[in-house]
Amino acid sequence: MHTVILVEGLSDRLALERLAGRLGYDLHRAGVRIVDVGGVTNFQSNLVLYGPHGRNLKVCGLCDQGERHIVLRALEAAGIGKGLTQQSLEGLGFFSCDGELEDELLRAVGASAVLRIIEEQGDLRRFRTMQRQLAYRSAPLETQVRYLMTQRKIAYAPSLIEALDLGRVPQSLSRVLDFAMH
Repeated sequence: MHTVILVEGLSDRLALERLAGRLGYDLHRAGVRIVDVGGVTNFQSNLVLYGPHGRNLKVCGLCDQGERHIVLRALEAAGIGKGLTQQSLEGLGFFSCDGELEDELLRAVGASAVLRIIEEQGDLRRFRTMQRQLAYRSAPLETQVRYLMTQRKIAYAPSLIEALDLGRVPQSLSRVLDFAMH
């Protein structure tokens, strides 16, 4: 192993692993490992462990847009840059989703396709019950399916990647994989 992609959680790891396979990347052969750090606040300890002051591996990562400031601070605290900006963050191989991973995938796959996945996962009854709740009755389909996606994101992540048209891969996902593989 010579490269580590740090991600916030298990759903992120599962999505990236599945996407890498669909794009024809052999992560194992390339020496790339995707590490679920168990929450963005654990980026710093993993940067210390894997980065230049630890195992000295090539380290890159993916986070949600709202967590980018935590990753910036973690990089600086781990001695990997100072006065970082979004551009310098990406130059170091750290990319953020537009919103959250679920938002990116929902936009790329489409609400109707996500609804089919919900049905395939056996959650259609649960979804219909949720739709009848006052908070969701008049909400757009995108809002409704996103709610269920976030409740079951570990189960849905691989299926969403399988449903994804490879011409619509969210940039944050493709860029972190490209950075790790090259």
